[in-house]
Amino acid sequence: MKKILSAWIEQFIEFSSEMEWLAFHHDLKNGRKCYEVVSEEKRSDGSMLIHLRRQYNNNKFPERNGNL
Repeated sequence: MKKILSAWIEQFIEFSSEMEWLAFHHDLKNGRKCYEVVSEEKRSDGSMLIHLRRQYNNNKFPERNGNL
């Protein structure tokens, strides 16, 4: 029988402004799911490119050191 040990969604999201990203990040902080911001890149046009990992459903989210 299989058992999912951990699961997450990896996303690259482009926001049109830093303020839009900050509002989204605020909602992530106040949410119930675990997440990790891998990188943030401010582009020359003022947009933000964010690489993040978010908990998938209620599966265990891996710790930063990669342990399950």
